[in-house]
Amino acid sequence: MKKLYLLVLIPLLGVFSCSQEVEQIPEVSQDLETLYFPSEDRFKTTQTEKVIIDLNDFKTYAELIAEMDQNACNGKGNILRFTEENTVLKILVFKTCAEESSFACFGHVDLFDFQNDSLRSNFETNISPQLFTAKIQESLDTQINAPFFNKEDLKSILISIDYSNNRQNTSIENLKNTLRLITSTMAKVQDAYQLDIPYFIEIDKTNFTPPPPPFF
Repeated sequence: MKKLYLLVLIPLLGVFSCSQEVEQIPEVSQDLETLYFPSEDRFKTTQTEKVIIDLNDFKTYAELIAEMDQNACNGKGNILRFTEENTVLKILVFKTCAEESSFACFGHVDLFDFQNDSLRSNFETNISPQLFTAKIQESLDTQINAPFFNKEDLKSILISIDYSNNRQNTSIENLKNTLRLITSTMAKVQDAYQLDIPYFIEIDKTNFTPPPPPFF
Protein backbone atom coordinates (compact mmCIF):
# COMPACT_ATOMS: atom_id res chain seq x y z
CA MET A 1 0.00 0.00 0.00
CA LYS A 2 2.87 2.31 0.83
CA LYS A 3 4.46 1.64 -2.55
CA LEU A 4 1.18 2.39 -4.28
CA TYR A 5 0.90 5.70 -2.37
CA LEU A 6 4.39 6.72 -3.46
CA LEU A 7 3.66 5.82 -7.07
CA VAL A 8 0.62 8.11 -7.03
CA LEU A 9 2.36 10.92 -5.11
CA ILE A 10 5.44 11.23 -7.34
CA PRO A 11 3.51 12.14 -10.54
CA LEU A 12 1.37 14.59 -8.56
CA LEU A 13 4.47 16.32 -7.20
CA GLY A 14 5.74 16.61 -10.73
CA VAL A 15 2.50 18.27 -11.84
CA PHE A 16 2.46 20.74 -8.95
CA SER A 17 6.15 21.62 -9.33
CA CYS A 18 5.65 22.37 -13.03
CA SER A 19 2.61 24.49 -12.32
CA GLN A 20 4.68 26.75 -10.06
CA GLU A 21 7.09 27.70 -12.84
CA VAL A 22 6.59 31.25 -14.18
CA GLU A 23 6.52 31.36 -17.94
CA GLN A 24 9.29 33.60 -19.25
CA ILE A 25 7.89 35.92 -21.92
CA PRO A 26 10.67 37.31 -24.08
CA GLU A 27 10.78 41.09 -24.37
CA VAL A 28 9.78 42.39 -27.75
CA SER A 29 12.32 44.94 -28.92
CA GLN A 30 10.89 47.63 -31.15
CA ASP A 31 13.29 49.42 -33.46
CA LEU A 32 12.77 53.16 -33.54
CA GLU A 33 13.24 55.04 -36.78
CA THR A 34 15.60 58.01 -36.51
CA LEU A 35 14.95 61.13 -38.56
CA TYR A 36 17.66 63.75 -38.97
CA PHE A 37 16.94 67.43 -39.54
CA PRO A 38 17.89 69.30 -41.64
CA SER A 39 19.43 66.11 -43.12
CA GLU A 40 21.63 63.17 -42.19
CA ASP A 41 24.34 64.47 -44.53
CA ARG A 42 24.54 67.71 -42.56
CA PHE A 43 25.17 65.70 -39.40
CA LYS A 44 28.09 63.95 -41.08
CA THR A 45 29.67 67.04 -42.65
CA THR A 46 29.50 69.32 -39.60
CA GLN A 47 32.98 69.37 -38.09
CA THR A 48 32.11 71.01 -34.77
CA GLU A 49 31.92 68.72 -31.74
CA LYS A 50 28.25 68.20 -31.00
CA VAL A 51 26.38 67.45 -27.78
CA ILE A 52 23.12 65.50 -27.92
CA ILE A 53 20.49 67.03 -25.64
CA ASP A 54 17.39 65.02 -24.76
CA LEU A 55 14.49 67.46 -24.45
CA ASN A 56 12.73 65.07 -22.08
CA ASP A 57 15.37 65.91 -19.47
CA PHE A 58 14.12 69.50 -19.24
CA LYS A 59 10.90 71.03 -17.99
CA THR A 60 11.30 74.66 -19.04
CA TYR A 61 12.79 76.57 -21.96
CA ALA A 62 15.07 78.49 -19.58
CA GLU A 63 16.69 75.27 -18.31
CA LEU A 64 17.37 74.14 -21.86
CA ILE A 65 18.87 77.47 -22.94
CA ALA A 66 21.25 77.45 -19.97
CA GLU A 67 22.57 74.04 -21.05
CA MET A 68 22.80 74.99 -24.73
CA ASP A 69 24.54 78.26 -23.95
CA GLN A 70 27.18 76.48 -21.89
CA ASN A 71 27.89 74.17 -24.83
CA ALA A 72 28.00 77.07 -27.29
CA CYS A 73 30.42 79.08 -25.14
CA ASN A 74 32.65 75.98 -25.01
CA GLY A 75 32.71 75.83 -28.80
CA LYS A 76 30.33 72.86 -29.09
CA GLY A 77 27.24 72.43 -31.23
CA ASN A 78 23.84 71.25 -30.00
CA ILE A 79 21.63 68.43 -31.24
CA LEU A 80 18.10 68.36 -29.83
CA ARG A 81 16.51 64.93 -29.52
CA PHE A 82 13.07 63.71 -28.54
CA THR A 83 10.86 60.73 -29.33
CA GLU A 84 7.64 61.05 -31.28
CA GLU A 85 5.63 57.79 -31.15
CA ASN A 86 7.96 55.26 -32.85
CA THR A 87 10.33 57.88 -34.23
CA VAL A 88 13.38 59.59 -32.76
CA LEU A 89 13.88 63.14 -34.00
CA LYS A 90 17.42 64.50 -34.01
CA ILE A 91 17.59 68.17 -34.91
CA LEU A 92 20.84 70.02 -35.53
CA VAL A 93 20.40 73.55 -34.19
CA PHE A 94 22.57 76.63 -34.01
CA LYS A 95 23.06 78.53 -30.77
CA THR A 96 25.50 81.39 -30.32
CA CYS A 97 27.15 82.05 -26.99
CA ALA A 98 25.19 84.72 -25.11
CA GLU A 99 28.44 86.61 -24.50
CA GLU A 100 28.90 87.09 -28.26
CA SER A 101 25.71 88.97 -29.15
CA SER A 102 26.09 91.41 -32.03
CA PHE A 103 24.33 92.94 -35.03
CA ALA A 104 23.82 90.79 -38.11
CA CYS A 105 22.50 91.29 -41.62
CA PHE A 106 19.87 88.81 -42.80
CA GLY A 107 19.50 90.14 -46.34
CA HIS A 108 21.16 87.10 -47.91
CA VAL A 109 18.78 84.57 -46.30
CA ASP A 110 15.05 84.06 -45.89
CA LEU A 111 14.45 84.65 -42.20
CA PHE A 112 11.45 83.08 -40.47
CA ASP A 113 11.27 84.26 -36.89
CA PHE A 114 9.23 82.28 -34.35
CA GLN A 115 8.74 84.32 -31.19
CA ASN A 116 6.68 83.07 -28.23
CA ASP A 117 4.57 80.66 -30.33
CA SER A 118 3.93 83.29 -33.03
CA LEU A 119 5.56 83.80 -36.41
CA ARG A 120 6.82 87.34 -36.86
CA SER A 121 6.32 88.94 -40.25
CA ASN A 122 8.53 91.85 -41.35
CA PHE A 123 10.15 91.87 -37.89
CA GLU A 124 7.11 93.43 -36.25
CA THR A 125 3.74 91.77 -36.89
CA ASN A 126 2.84 88.52 -35.14
CA ILE A 127 0.94 86.08 -37.33
CA SER A 128 -0.22 82.49 -36.90
CA PRO A 129 2.61 79.93 -37.10
CA GLN A 130 0.29 77.86 -39.29
CA LEU A 131 1.04 80.36 -42.08
CA PHE A 132 4.66 79.16 -42.08
CA THR A 133 4.05 76.83 -45.04
CA ALA A 134 2.37 79.54 -47.12
CA LYS A 135 5.17 82.03 -46.41
CA ILE A 136 7.88 79.57 -47.48
CA GLN A 137 5.99 78.65 -50.65
CA GLU A 138 5.53 82.33 -51.46
CA SER A 139 9.27 82.95 -51.18
CA LEU A 140 10.19 79.87 -53.22
CA ASP A 141 7.69 80.69 -55.98
CA THR A 142 9.09 84.22 -56.26
CA GLN A 143 12.63 82.89 -56.68
CA ILE A 144 11.76 80.02 -59.01
CA ASN A 145 9.65 82.20 -61.31
CA ALA A 146 12.34 84.87 -61.58
CA PRO A 147 14.18 85.17 -64.94
CA PHE A 148 17.32 83.06 -65.25
CA PHE A 149 16.54 81.11 -62.06
CA ASN A 150 19.31 78.75 -61.00
CA LYS A 151 19.01 76.21 -58.20
CA GLU A 152 22.47 77.21 -57.02
CA ASP A 153 21.18 80.72 -56.32
CA LEU A 154 18.37 79.53 -54.05
CA LYS A 155 18.41 81.45 -50.79
CA SER A 156 19.17 79.57 -47.60
CA ILE A 157 16.41 79.62 -45.00
CA LEU A 158 17.17 80.68 -41.44
CA ILE A 159 14.49 79.65 -38.95
CA SER A 160 14.84 81.36 -35.61
CA ILE A 161 13.06 80.22 -32.43
CA ASP A 162 12.94 82.07 -29.14
CA TYR A 163 10.71 82.43 -26.11
CA SER A 164 11.75 85.77 -24.71
CA ASN A 165 8.59 86.31 -22.66
CA ASN A 166 8.57 84.53 -19.31
CA ARG A 167 11.00 81.83 -20.43
CA GLN A 168 11.33 80.58 -16.86
CA ASN A 169 7.74 79.32 -17.02
CA THR A 170 7.62 78.34 -20.70
CA SER A 171 7.19 74.58 -20.95
CA ILE A 172 9.59 72.57 -23.07
CA GLU A 173 6.47 71.22 -24.79
CA ASN A 174 6.02 74.62 -26.45
CA LEU A 175 9.40 74.24 -28.11
CA LYS A 176 8.64 70.66 -29.12
CA ASN A 177 5.44 71.78 -30.84
CA THR A 178 7.31 74.47 -32.77
CA LEU A 179 10.02 72.00 -33.81
CA ARG A 180 7.36 69.52 -34.96
CA LEU A 181 5.78 72.22 -37.12
CA ILE A 182 9.09 73.33 -38.63
CA THR A 183 10.51 69.88 -39.41
CA SER A 184 7.28 68.48 -40.85
CA THR A 185 6.73 71.61 -42.96
CA MET A 186 10.26 71.61 -44.37
CA ALA A 187 10.04 67.89 -45.21
CA LYS A 188 6.76 68.42 -47.09
CA VAL A 189 7.98 71.53 -48.94
CA GLN A 190 11.21 69.90 -50.09
CA ASP A 191 9.27 66.88 -51.30
CA ALA A 192 6.70 69.03 -53.13
CA TYR A 193 9.29 71.21 -54.88
CA GLN A 194 11.82 68.40 -55.36
CA LEU A 195 14.54 70.76 -54.16
CA ASP A 196 17.28 70.35 -51.61
CA ILE A 197 16.50 73.56 -49.75
CA PRO A 198 19.31 74.54 -47.37
CA TYR A 199 17.91 75.62 -44.04
CA PHE A 200 19.22 76.24 -40.56
CA ILE A 201 17.46 76.35 -37.20
CA GLU A 202 18.66 78.81 -34.60
CA ILE A 203 17.59 78.76 -30.96
CA ASP A 204 17.67 81.85 -28.73
CA LYS A 205 18.87 84.29 -31.39
CA THR A 206 21.44 86.74 -30.03
CA ASN A 207 22.16 88.49 -33.35
CA PHE A 208 20.04 91.57 -33.92
CA THR A 209 19.10 93.34 -37.13
CA PRO A 210 21.05 96.60 -37.40
CA PRO A 211 19.06 99.82 -37.28
CA PRO A 212 18.15 101.46 -40.60
CA PRO A 213 20.51 104.13 -41.95
CA PRO A 214 19.72 107.72 -40.94
CA PHE A 215 17.82 109.97 -43.32
CA PHE A 216 19.74 112.92 -44.79
